[in-house]
Order: sequence, then C-alpha cells, then structure tokens
Amino acid sequence: MKIKLILLVLFFFVSGCAFGNRTDYRGVSNFPFNYNGETHIFIVAHDERPYVLNRDKKPQFVGLSKSIYGIPYNVSTGSNRPLASDFGEMITNTMKNYKINATQIELPFDKNTSSIFSSENLPPESKVMIFQIKEWKTEAHFRVGIHYNIELATYNNSGNKLADTSINGFDYFNQNNPKRANLAVAYADIVGGLINNPDIISSLNINGPEMIVAPSVNPEIKPECTTDQILAMKNSGLSDAQIKKACEN
Repeated sequence: MKIKLILLVLFFFVSGCAFGNRTDYRGVSNFPFNYNGETHIFIVAHDERPYVLNRDKKPQFVGLSKSIYGIPYNVSTGSNRPLASDFGEMITNTMKNYKINATQIELPFDKNTSSIFSSENLPPESKVMIFQIKEWKTEAHFRVGIHYNIELATYNNSGNKLADTSINGFDYFNQNNPKRANLAVAYADIVGGLINNPDIISSLNINGPEMIVAPSVNPEIKPECTTDQILAMKNSGLSDAQIKKACEN
C-alpha cells in the first residue's frame, strides 16, 4: 500500500532564523493491522507530554527546528489542531482503510482518560484503545530525529484494562534505515508495532483474551485438605474417592 501520510515540514532559513515550521499529520498511514474482527474499536490519543501538561508548550507543538546558529523554533501541526487530535484521527482513518469499525474520541490533554468511560455511551462488547503520548517531537538542526514515548492500552466498555504495551526512544532519520527513513515511515513503524502486539490484538476480540481458569474442585470432597493439596492429588491421578479418603484421615 502506498504511504498516503502527508508529513510536510516547511523550513525557512533567513538571516540565521527559522520560522513558519509546520508538520501535517492529517491523512492516513500505511502501518499494518493484523486484525480482521468485527469489534467496534474506539481510538483515543491523549497528550501527556510534560511540557504540554504544564502549559510550557501548546498542544499543537510537534517539534523543534533550529537555525544554523542553533536557535530553536517551535514546529506546530499543519492543521493547527492539537497533535493528539491529528494523531488519533490518522490511526482511525488507517483502520477504516482496513474496513475496521473504528471511531475516534477526542480528549483534551487536561482531562483524565478515565472520564471516557463515564461520559461516553460505549456500546456493549466495544473496545477502547488509548494511546498515551508521553513524548513525541521532532528535532531538526543539521540532522532530523524523532523523540517518542507512547503507551498503548486496551479496555472493555466498562473501563477494565485488557492489555498494554509501550515503546520509546530517539532516532535520527536515515535513508539507509528502512524503519526510520523519514517521519512517515517512522510513524508507521512505531504505531504499527504498538497495535500489532499479540496481547493487544488478542484483547480486541469480542470475548477478549482467554482467561486462565483454575480446575474446579469436587464439592463433595471435604475441606480438610487445601485446594492446592487437592489439585496436586488430582494431577497425580488419584480419583475423587481416593482424595476424599485421604482428606478425611
């Protein structure tokens, strides 16, 4: 599939100054999605970058572009919307390209993610994928790199966590690195790696991940033996009658 992600960065260098820098995260990506179920999936991207939470940077902030003298200038989203809004929209649009029933829920950075389950009327058996953006910014001087730290968790419609995973790091873009050739490729690899985690994929099924259930204990066996002792005797091949006799002694 051709990458349709638009990541346009406008750099202007005038008398050693950089200005007007924007990166457009609108569109769709080409990350793979190894899921073909019918679960209705709600997508939430939540900005939890510390410099946004303390209001040092605006939610539209996506990176720094440094002039030839090293003076840093902010880079903003091309849409002028919060990064989390564009981030979540791109994930949702990409899933829809795979014919997944996906819906975005936008959540301001100053709202807690738990509010989703009290304020949204989530359909039964639906699942929620919450991308917690702990760090995401590009940095451009003589080379361009990406700082990233994202945690992904899936929940049922009641707010019970089903699975989680995370990824973090810093990489320079390099045409010789197929996973970090540019921002579009890096985005697809980072997000794709999160959502294709086996535990995440399993949790999206209607019934969720399989739960390990302990073997049932015959209620006729008297409780003079502990459950662990009874299970150990069962595993050794003893019959219920033999176990009952052993526990009564």
